[in-house]
Amino acid sequence: FNRRISKNIAEVCDALDIQRITPQYARNSFISALAHHGVMASYIDYAVGHATSEVSALLAGYINNLSDEAMQAYNEKIFIIPPIPQN
Repeated sequence: FNRRISKNIAEVCDALDIQRITPQYARNSFISALAHHGVMASYIDYAVGHATSEVSALLAGYINNLSDEAMQAYNEKIFIIPPIPQN
């Protein structure tokens, strides 16, 4: 199962002409992007199968140290997302 996921991620990266990433990197990036955009930790935990919210809380704490501009720059390397609204 994990080999198939890795193969699919590699195919997507190749099709998008971006650097290949690992499934763990993709999963953590997904979690970080959701947390940064204010998605409830309980939903993130449910979506990725966490038994507790420790990982989501850790990643949310990490990204809170980044400016909106830095997070936007990182996300643009992975996702096509709209700009982050300024408060």
